[in-house]
Amino acid sequence: MASLDDLLRDLENQHRAAAPQPPDNGLDQTLAALQQEYQARPQPTGEKSSQGDRLSSMLQALEQETTANKLKDCEKNHRLYQDINRLIAEQQKQAQQPLPETDLKAIAAAEKQKQAQAKYWRTKAETWLKQLDPLSNEGLWFMDFAEGYDSQLAAAIEYLQALE
Repeated sequence: MASLDDLLRDLENQHRAAAPQPPDNGLDQTLAALQQEYQARPQPTGEKSSQGDRLSSMLQALEQETTANKLKDCEKNHRLYQDINRLIAEQQKQAQQPLPETDLKAIAAAEKQKQAQAKYWRTKAETWLKQLDPLSNEGLWFMDFAEGYDSQLAAAIEYLQALE
């Protein structure tokens, strides 16, 4: 078995004995010749052109499909837009219509009842305030309580409502 150094020397000797490489000029000439040969070859038209036609038709089909999908989306958006406009128009129409007479009567009755309750509480609070002894425990407490209100009457109304 030869040593590693022996193998390395043998490789160096073989390398030195090999024929010298042609200069760079020869390489350029070889490349130019290969390029001319390649350009001179006739291009095969059968298989590549049929692949090109197939690719072209696939691209065209894809464009048509994409266009069709865009049209469908536009139609959906247009229908949605029309539906929204229709709903808005209906809501505006309903808002402009006068309330039915029964609703007006109910609103008027509710307002009348509210006024009657306000009058009842006002009268009750005025009576209670007249009877209130300001020096009693309740009177002194109420005076402190009423400081947070616009008037003693408003405080008395709220106090009496809370009692009931």
